[in-house]
Amino acid sequence: MIKPREEVAKVTIARMAIYYSILKKIRDEGEQVCASTQLSKLTGIASSVIRRDLAYFGGFGTKGVGYEVEYLLSWVGEILGYNAVWNSVLVGRGVPFTGVGNYDRLLPPGFKIAAVVDLDKRSHGHKIPGLGLTVNRPGNLANLIKSQAILIGLLTVPTQEAREWQIPWLRQV
Repeated sequence: MIKPREEVAKVTIARMAIYYSILKKIRDEGEQVCASTQLSKLTGIASSVIRRDLAYFGGFGTKGVGYEVEYLLSWVGEILGYNAVWNSVLVGRGVPFTGVGNYDRLLPPGFKIAAVVDLDKRSHGHKIPGLGLTVNRPGNLANLIKSQAILIGLLTVPTQEAREWQIPWLRQV
């Protein structure tokens, strides 16, 4: 029986992210089946802990054989929410357009940059290579959140500016 997410310890969820990363590596190396002992060697987490963590969410493996890598990877991704698409908006000051196209590679699986807002008005209207997006002005943020079904905001301003809430339009959204 799968336990409700509220009953699963946060440390278990954190380990699931580690398992996901290792399973991707194993899959990319062409392995189709892996045992908890193999995951243990690659993660440094005891195989009994790995089996218990996975058992919180159901039965994924076959005793004495192991886990089908692709199947387990898919389920762990589902548990972590990686199989969903999380539309996000990137908000910054003087967003470096040449690098924004690479942000997707830095984000966790499932995150998708659906809009870009720059506090520097000189960049409004510019196209971002690699993303096919146009840089928007801050005053358009509320409309972008609704029209693009934005769930997550990525704030890329200097720490001091974020701390001091020198972005008055952000409080209104």
